[in-house]
Amino acid sequence: MTTPHQLALRCLRLAAAIALLVAAVAAASGDSSEASLVDHSAAATQQAITGQHGADLVQVNGPLSSCVETSCAVAIATSSASAPSTTTQNTSATTELPVAIQAARGRTNSVVQQASIASNRLPSAIFIRHPDGVSTTTPDAGWSSAVTVSPSPVNAGQVVTIIASIGRGGPAANVIVDLEIHSPGGTKVAQKFFENQAFAPNQTRYVVWEYTPPPSTTTGIYSLKVGVFAPNWTSNLHWNGAAASLSISGATTTTAPPTSTTSPTSTTTPPGARFNTLPPGSLLPTESQCATRVRPAVEVRAANATANATRGVSANDRYPRVTGNFAGTTDEIIQWAACKWGIDEDIVRAQMAKESWWFQRGLGDWTTNPSACAPLHPIGADGRPGECPESVGLSQVRWLYHSEAFENNNALLSTAYNIDYAYAVWRDCFEGNLTWLNTVERGATYAAGDAWGCTGVWFSGRWYTAGALTYIAAVQDYMNTRIWTQSYFVSAT
Repeated sequence: MTTPHQLALRCLRLAAAIALLVAAVAAASGDSSEASLVDHSAAATQQAITGQHGADLVQVNGPLSSCVETSCAVAIATSSASAPSTTTQNTSATTELPVAIQAARGRTNSVVQQASIASNRLPSAIFIRHPDGVSTTTPDAGWSSAVTVSPSPVNAGQVVTIIASIGRGGPAANVIVDLEIHSPGGTKVAQKFFENQAFAPNQTRYVVWEYTPPPSTTTGIYSLKVGVFAPNWTSNLHWNGAAASLSISGATTTTAPPTSTTSPTSTTTPPGARFNTLPPGSLLPTESQCATRVRPAVEVRAANATANATRGVSANDRYPRVTGNFAGTTDEIIQWAACKWGIDEDIVRAQMAKESWWFQRGLGDWTTNPSACAPLHPIGADGRPGECPESVGLSQVRWLYHSEAFENNNALLSTAYNIDYAYAVWRDCFEGNLTWLNTVERGATYAAGDAWGCTGVWFSGRWYTAGALTYIAAVQDYMNTRIWTQSYFVSAT
């Protein structure tokens, strides 16, 4: 005879089986509504609960006491990488489990942390419903994201600049922007998030992460992921699991510079090697040493011939080390400046492409103010009635802010002087001397050693403001595509 207790137990087991069956059917149909959420009662907390979705076995192992304490429910939907999915869930163009959603920063950790996927496919989304019925995964089509990484590849122990652009295509919002780096095997190895990011309607904002891979980093291709979350991590609004990739090589052994100052060549690039960025405080090579290290390069800008052969006349008062004392092809002059001021030569190539497309004759920052006209370029003299250029040359030196560069018309007449001056300003910034940047509008705190931040200062005169970030991203794009090697660039006249 069946006792009342046994009957109750059988009913409970039957109810659990029916709930699991409903969940499996709902998951198979792509339904992420309440029907697909399986409520776990106290009687189930010590049992293994399994559900089936196609060929994907999803297992959540008990106990689920933490989940019971918050009266929550969990449902896991999976998608196949080998066959088209019939689900309609918006998972922000990724089939990965957003790591940032795991535990929602510890808010419901036992459910998610105990979830294990017994298949070769990852869950497309994981939903945790709180007692108020709000899901922690609520994708919002009004968000978009993209990431640029530079340099890549990078060696472990070297700084890499990660710039994420976050687009808001809807009403105003205040959110958390989450950036993550994952290993080739899918393990999260680094994370940085930015709270209280206020977006106006239809606004794009940028965040910057200066990341240094630890010396122990394993060589491989790492992935960058971007998430947008509501305040307090209560809701995942956007997830981009394939925002960018970063190639990291194992740390290389470097020789410490000698303490003697009688042999500066030992701290700089040897003859025939490319020129890289030298840290703040480095002993920079002399211009004559750099002249011997420049590698031969063909001329792609015949129009620069006269200016490229013209050396500067005397130094200026602001930067006495600026002389423009070099002649060569345009690329050779770029190499010489990169060597002299200790900056990666490809950053220089890319930035000069952005500034002037490598033409010393380049004119820019047009104005109607006669007092702002660059020397030798009065109003109307350059084919634009009522206007004149403020900036000239390969690096677009601007008369209003850098008048000393125009002594003896150096920045106008000499390509070498023009670029020599520009990267003197860059090095001044890179050494941490432009402390006034922390007294004006800025998007971050100015500090020494930020190559890309100082690149942006040349354009905007500010530290990581929106304009600077847009400019940096454009230069990085040119650098990553090596635009100076493209046929349409080389053939420009």
